[in-house]
Amino acid sequence: MKAFHRIALTALGLMLAPQPASASVLDDLTSAERLLVDGGTPLVKSRDVSGSSWPSVFVYQIVNTTPEKAMAVFTDYGQQASYLKACCNVLVSRVLDPAVDGDLTAQRVLYEIQVPIVSNERYELREEMSRGEDGSYRVVWAKVSTGGHSDAIVGRAVFEPYKGKTLFFYYNYTKMTMAGAGLFAGESVKRTQETVTAMARHMEQESAAGGARLEANVARVRAALGR
Repeated sequence: MKAFHRIALTALGLMLAPQPASASVLDDLTSAERLLVDGGTPLVKSRDVSGSSWPSVFVYQIVNTTPEKAMAVFTDYGQQASYLKACCNVLVSRVLDPAVDGDLTAQRVLYEIQVPIVSNERYELREEMSRGEDGSYRVVWAKVSTGGHSDAIVGRAVFEPYKGKTLFFYYNYTKMTMAGAGLFAGESVKRTQETVTAMARHMEQESAAGGARLEANVARVRAALGR
């Protein structure tokens, strides 16, 4: 098995492992960090990864919608390029398989990201969703294609009920192979924050507007997760 497949699938397995029923993404934060998030300020953290030129990035943000609606909008992957192009250079987000191996919780999605100076980055992610007993929702992803500027991409998004709103947690790690990628490590953290901000804004806008697309996305999530 290729090295990047081993990395991605191992990380995906760890992220899919059952979590304690009472566990919250807030458990990893200090009291001061929790107060910051509670006050509505997005919290961005990064962590260096041994042998990698880019860090892993963690973002915590309150979103004014329900976890179910946040999940429904987030997993409408075909729409991501429409609201992530201006801020984050996402040129393409196309669902290649809406039910991997017949599993409605898993989708395979093609992305193309505009990269300055060098060629654009194209990759495919397997994105799988689940629901917790506490009313939270989770998506985990991992790169499943070959080539490009990265060996591996793994991450997760969690949507937890929080004081009538949603605590949106986003984690992503990309192991880059592109020469000189370390020069853009700081930019990768900034871009992740901008991505989460744009996603949160879109969730709130779609939730407030309602309509047929939102209803269809909620129905899709409920069907996939057995509700």
